[in-house]
Amino acid sequence: MHDSPESIICAHPELLEADQHIAASFLDLRSRYKDQDLNDLVDGQRHWLMERNDCRNTPTWQPYDEGEFGCLKTIMGRRWQRLDDLYARQITLSATVADYRFVDPAYLSKHAKAYIGKFVHVFGALHFDDCGHARLGQISWRSGTFEVRSAEPSQEPCDSAFGYWTGTVTADKGDIYLSR
Repeated sequence: MHDSPESIICAHPELLEADQHIAASFLDLRSRYKDQDLNDLVDGQRHWLMERNDCRNTPTWQPYDEGEFGCLKTIMGRRWQRLDDLYARQITLSATVADYRFVDPAYLSKHAKAYIGKFVHVFGALHFDDCGHARLGQISWRSGTFEVRSAEPSQEPCDSAFGYWTGTVTADKGDIYLSR
């Protein structure tokens, strides 16, 4: 059984320091940004937390520095650096929107062009248009949807449970979709 990211962070002083720095930087940046940049900052933090929490899925048989602790150290180090860069330069956040591997359909739709060619995990319910022979469908969650295309007919049921659906964001003839 895996420990929660929070329990691992609290048990390791260097991770706790990083967590406190990230939290303080995020709160400070929230007061500096407005409008769409503020929305992008908050969305980014939410998607970064999904990625951080995925460290629970790191195999436990890996050496300590490559297991959950190593995953958290790497993910948190990147976030610390990104927030410090934003703090130092106060750039528009559009340069950072495609930093996250774990996204929801609405976020991916909004920033689809920035994600072209990237492998992502999209959270939502997967629905295929033609059961058993489906190559076209969509992932939906809350108010967002994102198109899915499969090279082979899917073996998934027409409507699949909520989960993370993986693939590469692809552009073809003006369409942007998740290729599985």
